[in-house]
Amino acid sequence: MDRGLWIACALALALVTVPAFAQEKAEDKALLVVPEEEGEAGTGGKPVPPEFKEAVRAYQDGDYAGAMNRWSALADKDYAPAQFNLGVMYENGRGAEPNYQRAAEFYEKASEQDIPNAYLNLGLLYARGAGVEKDDEMAAELFEAAAELDLPEAQFNIGIAYLIGRGVDKDEAEAANWFLAAAEAGYRAAQYNIAGLYHRGVGVDRDIAEATRWYETAADSGDALARYNLGMLILNDESGEASAEEAARHIEQAAKQGVTAAQNQIAIMYARGVGVKPDQETALTWFEIAAGMGDDQAIGNRDRFAAALSQETRVMAKRRAEAFRPQSALP
Repeated sequence: MDRGLWIACALALALVTVPAFAQEKAEDKALLVVPEEEGEAGTGGKPVPPEFKEAVRAYQDGDYAGAMNRWSALADKDYAPAQFNLGVMYENGRGAEPNYQRAAEFYEKASEQDIPNAYLNLGLLYARGAGVEKDDEMAAELFEAAAELDLPEAQFNIGIAYLIGRGVDKDEAEAANWFLAAAEAGYRAAQYNIAGLYHRGVGVDRDIAEATRWYETAADSGDALARYNLGMLILNDESGEASAEEAARHIEQAAKQGVTAAQNQIAIMYARGVGVKPDQETALTWFEIAAGMGDDQAIGNRDRFAAALSQETRVMAKRRAEAFRPQSALP
């Protein structure tokens, strides 16, 4: 029945598929820079002004004009948290039309007082050429400045820069150092990347135990590709803890989260009864789902596998595939 199925033994690319900089900014996290204590970066060692707190409340209430007015007054007094927050507002069109040039100006002012996110956001503008002339070297310099202030997103970004040689000389070992720093701070994308570097021996000595640990950490945070790679490490016995059942559990979870390679792989496992009870209908369902994503391997597997099945089984698998919706990532 399963002769001719293509076995997907390869791991998903253990790095970001298209290296990209982290785009998470304060706005995305529903947080602006809100210092709580005197002595924090940009406060000049002074208590947080009451009008700053009023601006925060106005922003949270949707009164962007009121927030902008209060922060503008403080920014004129060189109060860095207010300067940064104005940058966020101009970049995202809160209280004014989006204006990347103005955003860059305020981020630059805030970065002069070592606001980590100001370095990051300004670096992203330079990387994109938004409001400033595109400059990869300047972007990398700003990412590294924020990374040295322990900002995980920036550590990830400078890691990408060193990995691919964007704005800096390519240095895989330096990339690994920055990915590891961000991974240890809990940044999921960095956890996935450092796992891939340990797995392939890029910038670090190849270490399957460390690769397994970081894939597992990223997977537990909801990273579907990490979950798939973890399953494949176990299935291929690279982890030294061979268990077809455990591998199937990870691979099927990744399949449910929408990883096409995992969908094709778990289909093969259901077809052959590897780590799961043989189930022709479920196998064909997963082949159909992966084939629907345009995966050539899955298309070939589906066609060969379906040819030997009953019309009823094919119809039921098709219905199940059409009803499939990927699960959202775990928190």
